[in-house]
Amino acid sequence: MADFEGILPAIITPMDSDGNLNEAAFREVMEFNIQAGVTGFWVAGGTGESVLLDDVQHYKTVGAAADVPLFVYNLPSATGVEITPELMKKIQDGVPQLKGLKHSAMNQGNVRAFAEMGLDVLIGNSMLMLPAMINGATGCVDGPPNAAPEFWVEIWRAYQAGDIDAAKAAQSQGSKVTDIVREFGMHGVLKALLTERLGIDCGDPRLPTLPLTPQQREEVISRAAAIGVGRVAVAQSDD
Repeated sequence: MADFEGILPAIITPMDSDGNLNEAAFREVMEFNIQAGVTGFWVAGGTGESVLLDDVQHYKTVGAAADVPLFVYNLPSATGVEITPELMKKIQDGVPQLKGLKHSAMNQGNVRAFAEMGLDVLIGNSMLMLPAMINGATGCVDGPPNAAPEFWVEIWRAYQAGDIDAAKAAQSQGSKVTDIVREFGMHGVLKALLTERLGIDCGDPRLPTLPLTPQQREEVISRAAAIGVGRVAVAQSDD
């Protein structure tokens, strides 16, 4: 059994009007996802607007970590370098704590090769979670599950139960959310939907990413509601 599996939303970073972390909103978003059944979080990734945050503090935190599992982020569209199975083997041989990767490259055929190397492969495209798992992936890390974790949790649960038809139905619904995200922009859509669903202000994207216009926000919320992504009540944690 893989150590890292299931649905791990690449979580947003809610901000207040001054661009600071809104901790209350962040806790609410995490609690909502936990109660929906996610298995973990991908914090301060692209969806978390990490490239727009304070890199001195980010790298200080990363640098202070030790003896923890390492994941490679295979995102050639941003890095200009694709991690091929051959390159991954070199990394695996030289980095004992390598545990797996988030695979966001176009070549989905390499999922099987990475899985056969004993790596936990977390697919970085939420529209491909089900086919990727059939091909050996252990789960999914992406932004859209932030706002509608129930769809991707259902993909995971149905697949584990051997109910492929239910998994396909959930994948179809989840992909409709991803369609909206891709049309209007990741950060603006996710923050708008979570604000609407949870009733707590998650703020706007940090500049230079532009916020949704009022008209865009209205359309996003309306289209999401049409596929069942509406207001939810989140039980409050004691923590």
